[in-house]
Amino acid sequence: MSAIFYAIVIGGGQAGLASGYYLKKNELQFLILEASEQATGSWPHYYDNLKLFSPARLSSLPGMKIPGAATHYPLRNEVIQYLKSYAQHFDLPIRTNQKVVAVEKSEYGFTIRTAAGAEYETRNDHQCDRLLS
Repeated sequence: MSAIFYAIVIGGGQAGLASGYYLKKNELQFLILEASEQATGSWPHYYDNLKLFSPARLSSLPGMKIPGAATHYPLRNEVIQYLKSYAQHFDLPIRTNQKVVAVEKSEYGFTIRTAAGAEYETRNDHQCDRLLS
């Protein structure tokens, strides 16, 4: 283990990427662990003509709008491209092919282990107080 992270986000789908946006905005050292080859959530596994159930104006992640008309309902491939662009635009620290198999409480935080054999550490400290105040 080379670094102890403030936070480790498990999963690089929409929620994981949005969490990464706010962690980066607050200049915290974090990592996003994604089980698959790309941080696009479950979208690549859905059928080709699937659409978002809400229009683009209501579905964008923080800091970056989904391209196109605000009333457009993005298709599966548009969502996949948007999520890839989002991660790249904000230069989010994502490690792919890292399926989490264990999360264990440690003396100062948590230890996360992946199927690939990697181990990551988080730490609880005074920064939590700064974010909550």
